Amino acid sequence: MELNKIEAPCMVENVRSQRVLQKLGMKLEGILREKYFIKGKFRDMAVYSILKNEYKNK
Repeated sequence: MELNKIEAPCMVENVRSQRVLQKLGMKLEGILREKYFIKGKFRDMAVYSILKNEYKNK
């Protein structure tokens, strides 16, 4: 697959998942406020991404 960018969302409250994404070299793109309704509450999502050239330079 000739992907240029991979994105990964996670809930803002999920600090452990955010650490995993950061260790993989992903960077925070931004916060999607109240993006999903989960377990009776709107949740903010943090979106991380990595570009092809960033991955190759690791």
